Amino acid sequence: MSRTSRFWWKVLGTLCAIAGIHLLTKMFDILPALPPERRVESLLWESGLIGICFISAILCFFPRSHWISLRILGGYGIAACIFNIVEGFRTHDYSKLGITLFFWLPGSIYLIWSGKMTNSKSDR
Repeated sequence: MSRTSRFWWKVLGTLCAIAGIHLLTKMFDILPALPPERRVESLLWESGLIGICFISAILCFFPRSHWISLRILGGYGIAACIFNIVEGFRTHDYSKLGITLFFWLPGSIYLIWSGKMTNSKSDR
């Protein structure tokens, strides 16, 4: 693995950790504003997202686990694409449908399928 590749993995890990911290701070702001019947559901979803962010961050710092990190990010990407598609049909806003279906969804499927970013043999 080249120095440049290691650098970008560290950047990705740091950004995942920052995203987890950001979600954690926002959770405490949003949770009290929700109706009581939605608080538990929201708490569970937010905790899951925060957990995914921190697991991804940790895995990004260990080269042997990069294929796991990429598959987690691919799964998260597919979930986000499905949410975006469903929300687009629900609100009748189809402006993001093309980029979701032809860019983000295939990229996320590729990450889950291959577990690597390129076709080179030195990725693992």
